Amino acid sequence: KVSTPQDDNEEDSVVSKDAKSSSDSDGPPPLNKDPMYAKYFKMLKVGMPMGAVQNAMQRDGVDPTIMDGDHNLPAGNKNE
Repeated sequence: KVSTPQDDNEEDSVVSKDAKSSSDSDGPPPLNKDPMYAKYFKMLKVGMPMGAVQNAMQRDGVDPTIMDGDHNLPAGNKNE
């Protein structure tokens, strides 16, 4: 088979779609599913007040203001 410019473009588009879909699924997990923050969400789940959890985060060297944002967004997205 002789390769034409159109064939090359089709192959590129297939690769682009595959790369895009894998990057979407490999994005950072939501804050409440992120293993780095699992300890703090467990503290909340057992009834500890948010202030105590934020104090523990500060003690551990983790930015406590991350808990002020939407817990369903990846870390770093503080949109409410």
